Amino acid sequence: MVDKIQGLGSPFQVEKVKTGKAEKGKFSSIFESLLRKSQEASEASPPPSVHQPLKIERVDQVEEEAKVALDALLNELERYRKLLGDESRSLKEVGEALEKVEEKASELARYRENLPDRLPITSIIDEALSLVYAEGVKFRRGDYL
Repeated sequence: MVDKIQGLGSPFQVEKVKTGKAEKGKFSSIFESLLRKSQEASEASPPPSVHQPLKIERVDQVEEEAKVALDALLNELERYRKLLGDESRSLKEVGEALEKVEEKASELARYRENLPDRLPITSIIDEALSLVYAEGVKFRRGDYL
């Protein structure tokens, strides 16, 4: 039996509701029909060819691409720093420069995900990404007003 609390009566009023038992073997028949459908679907579509090449990038190739992305990020950071220090520039220009920095950082973060932690460049990338995050927080918080 399952206890069911009624919504309109006393908060302590409980109605006893009988529940039916599951039919014996019903689960197994449902399971078997689902299994058959799954097998039919897998037979309808052939497995992928073994001869299709997998796209696996070598770590050194990813590392080189990460270095290029890191260099681009550092260049944008330098441009952002110069704009931030130039009082003749508007906050809109500085904000746009920060957006470019953040775009470069997200590109670099994609490379970082594919690099093993043992490489020395990963710590440099991590520091650069942390710096970009901190600069974004400072700018949006209004530290440079």
